[in-house]
Amino acid sequence: MVTTLSPDNLRRLTLLRLAALGAALVFSSLAVPFLGILPSLPALFGLCGLWALLALGFWLRQRRHAVGETEAFVHLSVDGLMLTAWLAFSGGVANPLTALYLLPVAAAAALLPASFAWATACLSSLAYGLLWLVAVPITVEDAGRVAELHLLGMGLSFVLSALLIVGIVGRMGAALRERDRRLAAARERTLVDERIVALGSLAAGAAHALGTPLNTMTLLAEEIAASAPPVGTLGEDAQELRVQVERCRDIVSGLLEEANLSSARDRQETLEAWMTRLLRHFRHRRPETLPTLEIAPELAARHSRPEPTVSQALTDLLNNAADASPGLVRLRLELRDAELAFLVQDRGAGFSAEALRLAGHAPYSSKAHGMGLGLFLARATAERLGGRLELRNREKGAEACLCLPLSSLLTTP
Repeated sequence: MVTTLSPDNLRRLTLLRLAALGAALVFSSLAVPFLGILPSLPALFGLCGLWALLALGFWLRQRRHAVGETEAFVHLSVDGLMLTAWLAFSGGVANPLTALYLLPVAAAAALLPASFAWATACLSSLAYGLLWLVAVPITVEDAGRVAELHLLGMGLSFVLSALLIVGIVGRMGAALRERDRRLAAARERTLVDERIVALGSLAAGAAHALGTPLNTMTLLAEEIAASAPPVGTLGEDAQELRVQVERCRDIVSGLLEEANLSSARDRQETLEAWMTRLLRHFRHRRPETLPTLEIAPELAARHSRPEPTVSQALTDLLNNAADASPGLVRLRLELRDAELAFLVQDRGAGFSAEALRLAGHAPYSSKAHGMGLGLFLARATAERLGGRLELRNREKGAEACLCLPLSSLLTTP
C-alpha cells in the first residue's frame, strides 16, 4: 500500500521550496549592489529560473495526482541538487546559505519514513562535501569585508532556517500528531464496534435459543393453572408466570421486528409516530411506568428513518430512568441547531460522581444486578451516527441526552 502525503503537508513542502528559492533570488539580486560580491550572475539567475520551473511542475503535478513518500523524497532530492548547483556558483561552502541544506533534512525527518530521512541526510552531506571540490571561486570588491559579510550571512541564514523550521516543519509535526490522535480514536472506535458486534451475535443466538424454553414454560404454566385449586395462591402464581413468559416472548418478538425494520431502508414515519410506537412497546414491557412524551412542535411532523439501534438506546435509557424513579419518566425531543436531542429525564437520586465518570465508556452499573451495558451501547450508537451521549444531574433527578445529527435520522428539511 502506497502512503500518500496530505494536502496540508504538500503545501508546506511547497512553502519550503519557495522559501529556499526566494533566499537564493534575494542573494543573487543583492550580491553586487549591496554586498560587493561578484558572482556569475547569469548562472545564478539561470539556475533560479530552472528551479522555479521545477517547482511549478511539482505544484501542478501534486494538484492532479496524489504524491507518495517515494515521490516526495525525489522532490526533496531535486531541491537539494538545485541548491547545490546554485551554491557552487555563489561561493560554495563559504556561502552562509549552506544552512538551507537543513530544510529538506528536517522535512524528510518530519514527513517520511526513517529510511528516506536518513537517505536525505546522507545526500545533503554528500552535496555539502561536493561543494569543496566543484565550487566556482567568486570575487569580493573589498577583501577586508569578507569576514564581516560571512558573519552577517551566517546570522541571517540561521534566523531564516530557524523561522522556517519552526513555522513550517513544526506544523508538519503537529499535523502528524493530530493524525496519530485520530488513528488512536479510530482504533478505539473499532474495538468498541467489535465488542458491540460480539454482543449482537450473542443476543441473536440468545433470542433464537429462548424459543424452546419459553414454549416449555408456557405449557408448564398452563398445566399448573389447570391443576391448581380454584382458591389459593398457586393459580395466581401460575397466571403471573404466564404473564412474565409472554413478556419475554414480546421482547424477543420486538427484537425480530426491529431487525425487519432495519432491513427496510425506505421505511419512513414521523418522529411522533416513531416515538409513540417506541413508548407503546416500553409501556408493555414496564406496565408500572407511565412515561410522558414531549416533542417540540417543529419536530412532531418531521419524517424520519427509524433507526433500530437508536430505538434500543432510548429504551435502555428509559429503563434506567424507570429504575431510578418508577412512574416519573419523561422523554423530550428538542431541536438544537443541526442536532436532534432526545432527553430522558427522571426524578431519582441522580448520577454519582463515579457513574458520570465511567458510565458509557465501559460496561458499568451501580445496580446490584445490572450488567452496565445500556449506557455503553447508547454511547456507542451515538458515536457511530456522529453524535454523543451526555449525562448530567438536574435539580431533581438525572438527565441523559442522546444528541444526534439531523441528517442521520430526518428525511425532510
